[in-house]
Amino acid sequence: MLISEDTIREAAFELLASSTARRYMREAQRLAVSSGLVDSLRKDPASRSTAVARVTELLRQLQEERERSATEFETALLLCALARLDGSSPAIHQAIGVSSAWIRSLALRLVALGPANSEQINGLNTQIISVPRGQVNVSIPLRTSDRQNRALFPRAN
Repeated sequence: MLISEDTIREAAFELLASSTARRYMREAQRLAVSSGLVDSLRKDPASRSTAVARVTELLRQLQEERERSATEFETALLLCALARLDGSSPAIHQAIGVSSAWIRSLALRLVALGPANSEQINGLNTQIISVPRGQVNVSIPLRTSDRQNRALFPRAN
């Protein structure tokens, strides 16, 4: 097991007590580091592969769950640890499509904080930007020419 039961219990308390996505991410990141998970994954490439496989399994479980559970908390810690080691991990991008609002928000924030703010998500070029109050917006550029844009959106004088 990559994460101890004590750490999962602490994560449950801290993440359930989080009233904002920003605090949720901060607590998950703190626990991923303080539990030694990040160091463990950094030192052992095999455990990193295990972590990616575990996240994939947990994300499948989250799709079926209707209530918040230990699955969510373990997923959050693993995503934060993987993001710390490799901000462009496919597991983080996979989490963007999950039905859990907390995990989806965490994944979007981790991608936004990654090495580049411009990423490929589900084959689309997207740009993730932060806006006031901690919300995250995803903009997908239109594939039109400048001439078409001028016709569609004339400037007001």
